[in-house]
Amino acid sequence: MALFLAVATIAISLLAWYSFNFLQSYNKARQIGLPLLFSPFDPWGLFWMLGGAFLGPLLLRLPFGLGEFVNHIKSDWCYLNRNALHQKLGPAFILVSPSRIQIVVGDGVAVEDILTKRHKEFPKLPELYQGLKVFGNNLETAEGDDWRRHRKLTVPPFNERNSNIVWTASLIQARGMLKSWVSAGKFGIICTAPDMMTLALHVLTAAGFGKDYSFQPSERRDSTVIKGEKLSFEVALGAVLDSFMGVVISSAFPTASGFLAKYVSKKVDSMKFTVTEFKRNLREMIEEERAVLKTKSSEKSNLMSAMVRASDLEGTQGDGKRTLTEEELYGNLFIFTFAGHDTTANALMYATALLAVNTHVQSWIKEEIHSVIGKSLDTESWEYEKLFPQLKRCLAVMYETTRLYGPVIVLPKSTGSTPSTLTIQGKEYTFPAHSDVMLNMVNVHHSPEFWGPDPWAFRPERWIIKNGVSGTEELLQPPYGSYVPWATGARVCPGKKFSQVEFVAVIASLFQRHRVQPVPQPGETVEAASKALSEAIEDSECVLTLKMKHPEKARLEWEADA
Repeated sequence: MALFLAVATIAISLLAWYSFNFLQSYNKARQIGLPLLFSPFDPWGLFWMLGGAFLGPLLLRLPFGLGEFVNHIKSDWCYLNRNALHQKLGPAFILVSPSRIQIVVGDGVAVEDILTKRHKEFPKLPELYQGLKVFGNNLETAEGDDWRRHRKLTVPPFNERNSNIVWTASLIQARGMLKSWVSAGKFGIICTAPDMMTLALHVLTAAGFGKDYSFQPSERRDSTVIKGEKLSFEVALGAVLDSFMGVVISSAFPTASGFLAKYVSKKVDSMKFTVTEFKRNLREMIEEERAVLKTKSSEKSNLMSAMVRASDLEGTQGDGKRTLTEEELYGNLFIFTFAGHDTTANALMYATALLAVNTHVQSWIKEEIHSVIGKSLDTESWEYEKLFPQLKRCLAVMYETTRLYGPVIVLPKSTGSTPSTLTIQGKEYTFPAHSDVMLNMVNVHHSPEFWGPDPWAFRPERWIIKNGVSGTEELLQPPYGSYVPWATGARVCPGKKFSQVEFVAVIASLFQRHRVQPVPQPGETVEAASKALSEAIEDSECVLTLKMKHPEKARLEWEADA
């Protein structure tokens, strides 16, 4: 009886605590005046994060739609739901759970207002960015004056000189990748996604760290991590990027023991070793760069060397302190690599698959490539300053790809320690302090108001407009609040030009003399293969960034033009 009373008391106490918190969240939300949705679980709570994948499908089977809330708290609900919730509830609504309220804003003008005019009133959610400090505080995790200090030192290296390096490195990698793909013949290749990751990694090592690597197809690349052996910079960086979530966990994981040690100790130890090796490589390269600076015998041109020079020379104060600490140097070098690797590689993967389905778009960009570059000029002779500004259709493919399948489907913000007001379609709302504000980028990029009756269609031509006077083609300047894949305002992604140059160089190189098409299964028509590929593209999920669930289903054949 005593045990029963103890268990009952605990259960009643937990229920009372749960109900009190839910009521507090409800009262906080209803005063705002936006439509409400409810979830019994905190979408970012440990319980749902660990058990949601198992519980979700079971809860969705509940009668009378009782489990419908599951579709609103999945990590990629914005993509899966498309803009159905906003069509039903309006440009903004609130998800109420026991631990928090999430104000979901899908109105493009309001979103861009937050990113430009009101960014100080809507800071980032600090708890979501702690993991990005694994190598040190950086531009992405800093706020206020600290952020301004980081930006002053880290953004200048993203300049035209570096863009030229990106262009050259991208052409070299694309050349090697295309050679590998064409050699596969009619059988086709299923390694587009990992090969694009390799390409993006090598462009980053060249332009970011001055380390050049020849392209190796993913199935031939040796990226084995053997504990105790020194890892090359390429292998260490690749391993960190490939298992970033594990790296974040391992950095905060205490020495495993007891029950946990049996299951996770070996994996965590391996990740800690990878992190240690990556830091060792960074430290050695930074020390090498500092030695060069002391002798002034040469001057490298890459992000790392520019950042070290800015930190050590321009940033040295009278007291001898550097503007960026050693850990902050590591943190910024890593965050630029992390942010630029997955995102650009996935944009290239999606674009390649979309072009395989839409052969008329391939012909459209070929017209431009042949007009600007010609059919026979080898990529070794392509000049960045001359050619990149003219390849507008290739850049339009990137814009349309990132509009449809942008890497960030929701951008988390907050109201910080004070309430904030926001005007949404002419009406002002006051958001309480410590509220989550989720910017629904999928809804912004697919608004029929801006993109017409076919916002879900892949149509890069929509980005090209004819100059009425000269008759030349120009890129569309998207209306305010319709397109922000690199964010905008003061916190716009500093690697925006980097990614654009890389994308255009790769696409122009791939399609100058070659075509791509899906490989039909035995007994399947080309039309059926294209439909299957379209379905594989749509079957995407968000794991940090949006990506295809099964990129191996995209079997593609590359062949030379007739």
